[in-house]
Amino acid sequence: LKSCTTDCHPPAQSSFLPTRLLDLGADGTASPRLIIAADLLSHAEVPRYAALSYSWGNEAAAATQTKTEKSNFHERLQGIPPHDMSAVLRDSIQVCRSMSVRYLWIDALCIIQDRADPSDWERESARVGQVYQNAYFTICAVSTSSCHESFLARSQHTFEFDFQSFIYPPARGKYTLHYTGEYDGTPNHDPISNDLRYSPWNDRGWVFQEQELSARKLLFGHHMVHFQCSMSEESENGEVFSAPVAIDWFDLDQQQVYDYFRETTQVYAARLLSYESDRLPALAGLAQRVFESTGSRYLAGLWQDDLHLGLLWHSPRTTEILSERLSSLRASTGSGAPSWSWVSQRGRIEYSSPLFRYFSTQRRVRKEYTAIDAETTLKGACLNQFGDVTSGIIRVRGKVADVPTDCMLDMNDDGQNKLWRGSKHGTIKLSNFYTDWIPAHDPLGGLRMMLLSSGCGRRKDKEAEGDENGEAESEESGSEDGGDEDGVSQDEDVSPSLAQPSETETESTAGRVCSFCNDPEHSRDAGGLILHPAEKPGEYYRVGVFDSRADEAGGTRLFDGVEEEWICII
Repeated sequence: LKSCTTDCHPPAQSSFLPTRLLDLGADGTASPRLIIAADLLSHAEVPRYAALSYSWGNEAAAATQTKTEKSNFHERLQGIPPHDMSAVLRDSIQVCRSMSVRYLWIDALCIIQDRADPSDWERESARVGQVYQNAYFTICAVSTSSCHESFLARSQHTFEFDFQSFIYPPARGKYTLHYTGEYDGTPNHDPISNDLRYSPWNDRGWVFQEQELSARKLLFGHHMVHFQCSMSEESENGEVFSAPVAIDWFDLDQQQVYDYFRETTQVYAARLLSYESDRLPALAGLAQRVFESTGSRYLAGLWQDDLHLGLLWHSPRTTEILSERLSSLRASTGSGAPSWSWVSQRGRIEYSSPLFRYFSTQRRVRKEYTAIDAETTLKGACLNQFGDVTSGIIRVRGKVADVPTDCMLDMNDDGQNKLWRGSKHGTIKLSNFYTDWIPAHDPLGGLRMMLLSSGCGRRKDKEAEGDENGEAESEESGSEDGGDEDGVSQDEDVSPSLAQPSETETESTAGRVCSFCNDPEHSRDAGGLILHPAEKPGEYYRVGVFDSRADEAGGTRLFDGVEEEWICII
């Protein structure tokens, strides 16, 4: 820790202090007490403090842990007696005193925990990211699953046996075997990975940004204590590793920041939370970093300037049929996240469109709508602009086509839904569908597809045939015999467009990056939303996303001749 602060990661020169801290006393003998941290700013220098990252546990454990409420706030200012301390609090105090750190931040004690009057919680939860970012170090209770478990009381999983050499009998002694966790077939696991692999702490939603934002971490695992910063990792047994390169948000361009945030939300969405309403507040610290870097408007887990890509998430583990999904969306209208936000879905999400297979700048991705506006309503008197929302709406002008009733939806072996259209030569694939429901026997009537974005349709195997500016000609099929990747003919007399026949085809004038993209004869890979009408005319629920490849029977040609229109997505 000392080496980190002097050599590789000096503490930031910041005057930030949390609103409240626990004062552990100058000599380590007094009972800890809650203090107003602003009183410390009169000191010659801003004092160091540690922060605790831990799992509260199940509902029963959380209800009985040591915490600050309005009813005992003044008592906490006087002191916290030992008999009122949870195990994780006692251990954290011991760690701080052993490191000569006088002040400690714990959410349960430094934020007033009154769900009936959440004003303090809403205000302070917006500052949690800064709390961990500016802490001298963060104590990570990796080995515990509850606030009532001690992370210092480790069980030593060791086995000792006698040894004597058959080759050189005087060589004798004892061998000690140390259990380092279950082997999962992955070679060369470092000690930190062994301790994190099955840790309940590592699955928690709030812990995610605490891990990401903390400058220095002390991780107390089942088997070892570890130190981790942005430059290195060191374990109790002396093993040292180079840490993964930390993201410096201000060294990235705006699109890279958005790309990274989307990757982050895929990991975060799978984390567990005691309260679903915490899904946005528990990510607020990272959202604040993106806002500082881009200045873009935050919209329930998405960004105004990245909506053409950020909206293209999908939930791969849905268990609802369409009618159930629509009922859930109706029930949450006015009281939860809008259908277009990934926060409206519990559990894991993915951005798996081909538009994301390369960095978006390399795919020459561009927006395909001509106007968009969005707004969200924060919950109650929420003081956190990155906090929970009760509703949201997107108004967008672009191309929206009805899903043809002569098409069928079929699920292949990998669980991906494909939209097919029949012709006299067989069937042709128009698009991949990623639905928020299980499309067992639901009819496609009433569904609409909205084009949001497109990417260069030139395939890698064709790039080698053209120059660096993309002069290669596009082929309309993915194989020599004219078939697509599914082995069906594309030599059909059925127009692949979802529009009604039109004499005039529109030409996109945006994103003239390469001659391939610039040629109106070449279709582009397309991505967008699957929509279902809501109760109010002109309003829609988002019920999935689609992508359509230009070198198959789809791409942006599906929307040739489609007139732009204004729609609202709620």
